[in-house]
Amino acid sequence: MRWTALAVLVLTAACRFYGASNDGDSMPDAAPDAWPEVIDCWATLTCRGGSVYSTYGSDSSDDPTCGYGVAYVCDDGCDVEGAGYFDAEANFEPARLCAGAPDLTSGDGCWGDGPCWPTHGVAQPDGTLTQEYLRCDRDLHECVATEPPTVDYWLQPCTTYETLPPDFHGVSRQCLVDQDEAGCAITGATYECRGDWECPEGATCDDSLPDTATWARAVCRPGPRGAPLSLGC
Repeated sequence: MRWTALAVLVLTAACRFYGASNDGDSMPDAAPDAWPEVIDCWATLTCRGGSVYSTYGSDSSDDPTCGYGVAYVCDDGCDVEGAGYFDAEANFEPARLCAGAPDLTSGDGCWGDGPCWPTHGVAQPDGTLTQEYLRCDRDLHECVATEPPTVDYWLQPCTTYETLPPDFHGVSRQCLVDQDEAGCAITGATYECRGDWECPEGATCDDSLPDTATWARAVCRPGPRGAPLSLGC
């Protein structure tokens, strides 16, 4: 997969989704087999503040079962704050957006172009990361190994970024910044992500870096999540 520009892909395919009333009430924290009946809706799922929110509608303007609500409450918070899935189908469990959700592996079932995630980068004793990248094989209906994303501008020096404190190791706009009080300053272009599987080999999707943005987001960064950012300073 080759990305040549930062883009947020919003898919607008009709889907079947577990519904809630459209009066703004939250859905109960329950397993999928305890949810209300499956309905035909357009669905988006987003994890924020430990809850997976659904925003969905129907082709039928008078369908009373489509609306907005809390589809799932995560036990241990979101895997990545603000991560979303824009083509939620009935077989997509909202819990996949939660921290601690089990990784998918080669051979797990999938359908069509459905997601074969989450998968996570695992730090090794030698400091490297291992990561299983997967895609859905449409003929086999199962997840198979694939190549990691290739992003042309990944870690290229940034042309502009904000004036920052001398000892800043974080993200500014779409730029990773590693600088110290001795005058070293190294930058590298990055992009927002939903999980480690969207980041190049050796990188993870991290929402914990110091960030000049005023909203919660995650970006790809070299190394494991939560580790201090170092680009060489």
